[in-house]
Amino acid sequence: MAAAAGVPVAETLSDVPSVPGLRLQAALEARLARAGVTVVTGELRAAGGAPGDRVEVGDAAILAGSWVLATGRFVGGGLVRHGALAERTLGLPVEAAEGHDAGVHLAGRPATSLTVRDRRAPQPLLSAGLRVDPSLRPLDGRGRPVHPRLFAAGALVGGHEHASDGTGLGVAILTGWLAGRAAAARG
Repeated sequence: MAAAAGVPVAETLSDVPSVPGLRLQAALEARLARAGVTVVTGELRAAGGAPGDRVEVGDAAILAGSWVLATGRFVGGGLVRHGALAERTLGLPVEAAEGHDAGVHLAGRPATSLTVRDRRAPQPLLSAGLRVDPSLRPLDGRGRPVHPRLFAAGALVGGHEHASDGTGLGVAILTGWLAGRAAAARG
């Protein structure tokens, strides 16, 4: 396209639905179908469940030995704010990064301190998410894995601002791949 147009051409991140996101979703779904993977969509009703427990997802009852949480942040519905930030599905602790400081707790801070006017400056709210270990297992408030077969991926993983730190969809792609491999290895 760039050669035909005579100018540089690129795609940028945008609000939902983003063109790169739609293309990535279509490619992933096609590859999963070719691999024989059944994709179940819908609201997860875990009610205190954990990997290895039977849970309801949409209209299906499933039993999965490992789980990968990839529910997104705010747009995807993975994080909600009801007085404090919370991970919606399992109630896991949410932290953020601010400047070079990781593990910042945003609860109790005034809403006006969670974002700043300069869009290039660190935005604590936009880095909010789950703290994970090197295996992408979500950590509890004491820094221990919540469950040995629970993993997190994508925007739900905190500490980065994909819209401003130059990672774009890279963190989502890489963590999704790594968490999927780890979950498959653990059964």
